[in-house]
Amino acid sequence: MARPRLPIAPHLSPEEIASRYRACRTGVEKTHGQILWLLTRTGVPPTPAEVAAQVGLTPAWVRAVIRRWNAEGPDGLTDRRSARNGGRPKLTAGQQAELSAALQQPPPDGGLWTGAMAERTDHACQRLRLGGWPRSGHLPCRYLEGSVRWCSNR
Repeated sequence: MARPRLPIAPHLSPEEIASRYRACRTGVEKTHGQILWLLTRTGVPPTPAEVAAQVGLTPAWVRAVIRRWNAEGPDGLTDRRSARNGGRPKLTAGQQAELSAALQQPPPDGGLWTGAMAERTDHACQRLRLGGWPRSGHLPCRYLEGSVRWCSNR
């Protein structure tokens, strides 16, 4: 059984959609604009599957873009990855400062810090209860954006 056709809310005219689509600078927003442009440029719009084949996405994603357009208008076509990228940091600013200060001291063996070494020593890693990957030794590297010299465990 075929799905019922999703209505497309007339937030903008097809000409305005086309001009916005052509003016987009980012790839995601341009693709979303192209989806809307393809769906609104003719009197009988193509199916989401036909549009998906033209833009290289799945029909489900085309339907999701239509739902976002209907709910939010032109703002629904924006690239939302930057708003969700990474979520909350694992360490607060104070914890990052404490870990950075602890790792500025020379390591016990006098060489370079590794994540596994930092986790085993009695430094901020243990007090902050950071869960790590001792075998790979990449624990503090993720939290301190390269402010300490590190060596690999390999």
